[in-house]
Amino acid sequence: GFPDSITKLSGTLIDAVMDVYETSMTKLLPTPSKSHYTFNLRDVSRVVQGMLLQQITAISSDEATARKQGLRLWFHEVMRVFFDRLVDDQDRSWFLDYMKHCTEKHFKEQFNQLFSHLDYDGSGDVDGEELRRCFFGTYMNDKG
Repeated sequence: GFPDSITKLSGTLIDAVMDVYETSMTKLLPTPSKSHYTFNLRDVSRVVQGMLLQQITAISSDEATARKQGLRLWFHEVMRVFFDRLVDDQDRSWFLDYMKHCTEKHFKEQFNQLFSHLDYDGSGDVDGEELRRCFFGTYMNDKG
């Protein structure tokens, strides 16, 4: 199974996904131009299923690093399921700000520190453009 540093997060990860889901349902309402802004529990399931695709061998043996990998994966999956549906900059900006808030609220991690490796302009604030570099996968070998 997954290392303890990840399994210890399971309840918090679910709470955080549910927070994003419930808030998205109230803040991102469908309109004629945003008719696909309908969220349901399948979206929560997609986030969890995406996280479970993580290969255990790719998780660091260092507990602190593994925890950060798990949080980054959670963020990536929530963005994939929810954020990728958003069609205007105002909604995307709101959602990204809310994700930063959720990261700090649920996981007690400073968002900009968690993603500091993506802060290419050195501003100390990881923005939406820099977050486009948040990928999960192994592209240089066949292990995964």
